[in-house]
Amino acid sequence: MSQIPSLIISTSAGLVVTRATDGKNLSNQMLGQVFGNPNVLIAGSVVSFALGLVPGLPIFPFLAISGGLYYLYRVTPEPVDPNEAVAAGDGDAPLTEEEELQELLPVEPLQLQVGFSLVPMVDREKGGELLDRIVGLRKRFAKELGIVLPAVHLRDSLDIGGGDYEVYMHGVCVGSGQVMADRVLAIDPGDTVEPIDGIATKDPAFGIDALWIEASDQAKAEMAGYTVVEPAAVIATHLSEIFRDQSADIIGRQELQDLVDVVARRHPKLVDELIPTILSYSEVLSVVRALLREKVSIRDMRTILEAMADASRISKNVIFLTEQVRQRLGPAISQGLAESDGVLYAALLDPGCEEELRGCLLKTENDISLAPDLGTAQSLLAGIQNAIEQLGLAGRRPIIVAPTDLRFALWKFTHRFMPQVIVVSQQELPPRQDVSSVSVVSLGRAKLDPSASSPIAGAPIGRETRV
Repeated sequence: MSQIPSLIISTSAGLVVTRATDGKNLSNQMLGQVFGNPNVLIAGSVVSFALGLVPGLPIFPFLAISGGLYYLYRVTPEPVDPNEAVAAGDGDAPLTEEEELQELLPVEPLQLQVGFSLVPMVDREKGGELLDRIVGLRKRFAKELGIVLPAVHLRDSLDIGGGDYEVYMHGVCVGSGQVMADRVLAIDPGDTVEPIDGIATKDPAFGIDALWIEASDQAKAEMAGYTVVEPAAVIATHLSEIFRDQSADIIGRQELQDLVDVVARRHPKLVDELIPTILSYSEVLSVVRALLREKVSIRDMRTILEAMADASRISKNVIFLTEQVRQRLGPAISQGLAESDGVLYAALLDPGCEEELRGCLLKTENDISLAPDLGTAQSLLAGIQNAIEQLGLAGRRPIIVAPTDLRFALWKFTHRFMPQVIVVSQQELPPRQDVSSVSVVSLGRAKLDPSASSPIAGAPIGRETRV
């Protein structure tokens, strides 16, 4: 029994020595910690009662202490969350007019507004799946494009229809759609065997003809060849396409800093050498955004920074740096564009078209673009359109392989009219990449290449990340 007082004294001495110093004296700290949380009082009451039951210890003093602590536990009010105090309005000072205005200033990077009929879809307690799908969407973007999407702020709105939703980026509406929460969407892929009853609509993500059908007709629709999608999946797919198209605008300086910090933890010398000694964050951000604008993954940030560090010795022009980075990422780009058989199917430029484009190439200190006359521009667009149609008829993606000096200018020109077209340069493909020329772009027409049936082994042609 003589050891128990020694144990208590040692414990008390340890508390005094190791206590946190925040400007308060010991007595104020003890009172704040003991009476600031009722859980501490009930814990002390239980411990005191247990000590009173130990044989040999005086039971009545410990029971008295236990009873007193329990009484204090019952009369001590629960601590109030400061974040809830203002909302509750129970005696706390309300926000001033200036504070209310400041609360309205921040703009959410990503926001999804839903109508009242779609509120159950974002409520996990009611079986809503949309939140989980958005979490999965953020993980997929991190894996595919190498960017971490900001948290998507969800809110319901009475300003839109019950089944409507709107997507906002930095306060600007970038997309909207309508779903029926009590039905499923049956998308017609073009080879359905029989019609089914439903409400005609368009798929919000791709604009494909579809029907809103009863959930009980799902099996019938699938047997007829329709692709059936849940309403939550419809919204998540639309969000995916919007965020993919807007990925270059999603990433900012803070997001870039987070990506660079990940590289710096493993390769600190690379980051210290490049930023800000050689290139500023603004210049690096411009290159990263240029890559994302063409849907090129930036997940391999180490290779991107190394390519910029090497190329910046020659020039700090953003277009030059971007093209050098693309060439360094060539194997990954090529792998993403090649089909399952390992062959890259694309359209090529005929020699006459190349010479014509070089004749209208306009280079400035900070930009490269095509400046053709009206007739040449129309002929070029017609040739590209025909080539893309030939690729579509062959079941291939719209990919054009161009010489390195024309790649960026041709993509910039084509992107204004046909944003789905992917333009890659010959230097972006690894030496052993098999390329099959499906069609040839000429001014005003597209000619089928007779060698389309046999891939060209080792042809220097490349690809860009799949949209």
